Amino acid sequence: MPDFCECCQINEVQILEPSTEKGYYFKLCNFCFARLTHHSLRPREFFNLATIHSIDNPYLHDDFYDWETGEALQPSNNVVNVSKFPFPRLAAIKDNCKNLIDLACLQFDLGENIVTPLKTFRAKEILEDLNSKVTYNRSINAYAYRVAAKVLGNSAEVWMRQQWAARKPHEIFIFAQALTACLPFEEAFEEITKELEGYNDTELAKSINVLCYFQDNATIRWIESIKHRITNVGNDWGMIVAASKLNWTTVEKWLLVGRPLSLIALDAMIYCTTKGDRQNQAVWLRKHPPILTNQPSLEELTQSLTEYLIKDSVPRTKNAVKRIIENLQ
Repeated sequence: MPDFCECCQINEVQILEPSTEKGYYFKLCNFCFARLTHHSLRPREFFNLATIHSIDNPYLHDDFYDWETGEALQPSNNVVNVSKFPFPRLAAIKDNCKNLIDLACLQFDLGENIVTPLKTFRAKEILEDLNSKVTYNRSINAYAYRVAAKVLGNSAEVWMRQQWAARKPHEIFIFAQALTACLPFEEAFEEITKELEGYNDTELAKSINVLCYFQDNATIRWIESIKHRITNVGNDWGMIVAASKLNWTTVEKWLLVGRPLSLIALDAMIYCTTKGDRQNQAVWLRKHPPILTNQPSLEELTQSLTEYLIKDSVPRTKNAVKRIIENLQ
């Protein structure tokens, strides 16, 4: 137990309140425990706790706090002396590596406004601070690994191997981006796909979208190799294929092969041909709009899709073909 409360960093620790990560606790004084349970933390106190226990913690949810300002949104007690505990501002901490990493770990979407100043620090210093954070409380791991991915890249190669080796079951989502960014492509792809192959079919389908970070045709070849395990073609399969440098040759081949690959190809074609608003699609697709390479003329494409409907004309395939053609007109 540390000498001082994690929240105010002034009083001694008096209470251990279980965190969402098994085996970890909020380490608090009596006063801060009361503010935590009444959702009445001051902005700096919210910052101090969220950079340890993450903004995913139910106590720190965005229903209760503004993540950008630390303002309590639904306090059941008065929030007192707010001005004495201000939320750190980027301009004031941009020269402090540790504080900047803390701020980076509070971002739902880590942007260049924080990534750029972080890149001015030595990789060794950043790694030391990241390692200290995840060693103290692994609740923050997902955010720390994202910092490694966006700021350090292959400078964090050794550290990410160590972290991956110490992973818990089904943590692929918190590792995927960092493994892709920090390890050599072949190694990262092998590690992630091997992990996916160890999941049951339901878990595999739920986790497949981690492959979006690769944006490579290797994903398409891997899906062909495990097609026998695809029993329920949800939208994520099409999203991943669209994000993996899909070309018309693959689409034609998959339409000939039939289900499940043909259904995935149609879904991927919808994503690749969508124009303008993508509000009903995944956030990743809105930020990285996919395209179909080697796309044929509208006449040739329409003919191929129409021929496919002769052997598979259920409402799902009819609607998909109709939407693709409408997207291209």
